[in-house]
Amino acid sequence: MKKTKLIHQLKLTTSMFLIAYVDIFIGCVVIFSAVILGQLNEPTSSLKVNKEEASWIVSYLFIGPLMDIIGRKKALCFTYIPIMLSWLIFVYADSYYTILIGRVLQGFVISATPCTYVYAAEICRAEQRQLFTSIINLSVGVGMTFQCVLAMFFHWHTISVIMLAMSGVGCASLFLLQESPVWLRARGRVLQAETVERWYGLEPPAAAATVESVDRSRGDVDGPMSAASYWSVYAHRTVWKPTLILLTLFACMILSGLHVLITYSVYVLHGFNVQWDSIRVTALLCVARVLGSLFYSALHGVKRRTLFVVSSAGMTVSMVVILLVPKIYGSTLTNSVLVAAFFAYVFSSMFGVLPLPWILCGELFPRTVAGTMSSFVHICNCIMMFTIIKIYPILELNFGIYVIWSMFTIFCIISMLLGIFILPETQGKSLDEIGMTFEKRKKIANNN
Repeated sequence: MKKTKLIHQLKLTTSMFLIAYVDIFIGCVVIFSAVILGQLNEPTSSLKVNKEEASWIVSYLFIGPLMDIIGRKKALCFTYIPIMLSWLIFVYADSYYTILIGRVLQGFVISATPCTYVYAAEICRAEQRQLFTSIINLSVGVGMTFQCVLAMFFHWHTISVIMLAMSGVGCASLFLLQESPVWLRARGRVLQAETVERWYGLEPPAAAATVESVDRSRGDVDGPMSAASYWSVYAHRTVWKPTLILLTLFACMILSGLHVLITYSVYVLHGFNVQWDSIRVTALLCVARVLGSLFYSALHGVKRRTLFVVSSAGMTVSMVVILLVPKIYGSTLTNSVLVAAFFAYVFSSMFGVLPLPWILCGELFPRTVAGTMSSFVHICNCIMMFTIIKIYPILELNFGIYVIWSMFTIFCIISMLLGIFILPETQGKSLDEIGMTFEKRKKIANNN
């Protein structure tokens, strides 16, 4: 019995690492901007490329419905195609347009985010979900750090060759994965679902209950849905209510300034009169991200609300230090204290505010629309992130860095309040139990 459980655990762990492997490329793609722009912005170079964000929106629109139609595994395999093509282009890139095409293709790797979280949520037991989804969060930080290390020793053409080889290995490894049993059941492929459940050591009744509860909520248990009943699912409270909650969480996450700091780390520190080498700053923030992710993994048994509130509080305290220290002490302690505060800010974000909205996307929605709705939320998140990153330099120029970061501090406080009063608690709950929390109490009683 113990040997069987160990084998199932090894299968699940291996599957999670294979799923999370693609997220390493997300971190690599984000940092690759700094790597390549650092060389392209040299006085001898006339190329200035930083337009990949627009492709994020396009990729989300495509991969979400695809995930619900062809399955989680095939959709994840599909994301590797533009990844490998982009690195291949960078291997031979020698002009503005080839670099731009490569960056646009690299934007498609971001579309893997909703797929990995949905996939992970559907193959893990309730008590294991937080631990294993933390691997995904950690993988992004590992990718960022790995890219920084490569940049210290290799030219970006050589880095592209290494990334191309790694992405090829990642794509081939996905053939070892099993399809999500929840998706198979939703498609009526019960025998295949039961085979996968036995392979992972899952309990079929729990998986079946998840799908059946979704069917009851949409009022269609017998046979396939008509077009009208399919679209009516999106108007159900089990869909629109999680959507509003997640959009609010993502808005506060973005308006807390985290993505601005990651994108403009050097300029933000210079704005606070901290003079640090750009590669050193980027590497330091990557280390903070990895350590924060490891800390989150170690706290896999802690309630989601607790993590979110403590994370928001840590970010708030760090921001207060960032804003007050230069005013009180001048430039005497600025370098050491502010760098430590920014490190603490990124570290605090990584065990609550940043990962939990992404993880909840894989948990809150009914399984039949999980892929589509997760991608819709990520599209909105991407638009908000794209907007704040693009307008930040203008806002800072017109209002000053202290005013803007004071606003970010306010949203850190708002995030803390959201964690206390609004954030759904999903720790230790099955997907079926999570879905029932959004049902009306009267309807739940009738179903029982």
